Amino acid sequence: MKLRLSPSLLLSAVALGILVLGGCRRGKDPLVLNLLCDNQSKSFPIAEHKLLKFQAGRPKTSSGRPIIVQSVLLDQSKFESLLGDDAGLTIMKPDLVILDSPEQEKSTRAARESNKKGDACNPATGCPTFIPVWVTSDRLDAAEQILKALASGD
Repeated sequence: MKLRLSPSLLLSAVALGILVLGGCRRGKDPLVLNLLCDNQSKSFPIAEHKLLKFQAGRPKTSSGRPIIVQSVLLDQSKFESLLGDDAGLTIMKPDLVILDSPEQEKSTRAARESNKKGDACNPATGCPTFIPVWVTSDRLDAAEQILKALASGD
């Protein structure tokens, strides 16, 4: 038994398929990056201002994914403790870290190992910022854009 479709029925089925499949197309999922910072540091207000300006520009990765920055704020004692705990920092896996001083950079293994560094404030005040080595692919692309925005003089 052969099934025969009329040309108009076939055309209607194709058109319906195009509409349904075309309507299901979504934008790319946003990429949420975690920025770790001490909520009482001198860098926090400066960085937040720059991050708000960065987010207002609706940034995207080179692959077209929207970038969303999520600040992970810890109080000073928890922040210091986490920086000294290599395993804890590795488990948390922040995408960027803003430090309070160059001394913290010297005492934090992840900061010493990173080759993606900047400063969230300015060199005079010293808020070292780094992207840990575990950040790769789209996350690295986004983190580098954020690092550049934080290093800007604005």
